Amino acid sequence: CLTGGWHCSARRESLRTNTSRFFLTRAMMEWFRGHYLPNEADWRNPLAAPLHAESVAGHPPAILATAGFDPLRDEGNAYGEKLKADGVEVEMREYESMIHGFVSMGLIPQAREAVEGLGQQLARRLA
Repeated sequence: CLTGGWHCSARRESLRTNTSRFFLTRAMMEWFRGHYLPNEADWRNPLAAPLHAESVAGHPPAILATAGFDPLRDEGNAYGEKLKADGVEVEMREYESMIHGFVSMGLIPQAREAVEGLGQQLARRLA
């Protein structure tokens, strides 16, 4: 597991193809994991890696955004599918041309538009 927060697998396409060229690298993920979960035994703990939970039924509705060039894209999509399969209402949106962390990159017009769209989705949910 690279991130500690998600079920990681080298079999996932986004981890194989996006860990060296697009902002968040494999080395960075390993550094973060080492600080977040230094004990390898915790890497599969469902409290840190919800894809390892037997069930996520009963979780609140979710708005899930992924980025096309994020090494964690497939993990995020798998989590969204797990939520759906366990009966949790989830809205999933992939921003295909974006990289990890794009929501904090307000100088990029597509990132601003994504944040505005996500904010509108959240406002609808809270109304």
